[in-house]
Amino acid sequence: EQWSVGVAPNYIAVDNAGDVYVSGSFETTVDFNAGAGTYTMTAATGTYTAFFTKYDASGNFTYAKQFLGAAMKYGFNDNILVECRLPDR
Repeated sequence: EQWSVGVAPNYIAVDNAGDVYVSGSFETTVDFNAGAGTYTMTAATGTYTAFFTKYDASGNFTYAKQFLGAAMKYGFNDNILVECRLPDR
């Protein structure tokens, strides 16, 4: 799949089950579900917003979250840590 305009993935990790975790930043409104469904998130006006999303081993969308702030970290039980740093505006 190709990432949308306005989305900048920074880190990608894969767990032992083959699930894929992606973090990065985005602006505007983005649909993070590349499949038949939709899951849109809208960035804060005039700034980048951090995102974190998970896809299963087959590439199906599982969930996405957004965070405001200069940086975020998200940990998992299987010791994967995903980090995102937002670019300066």
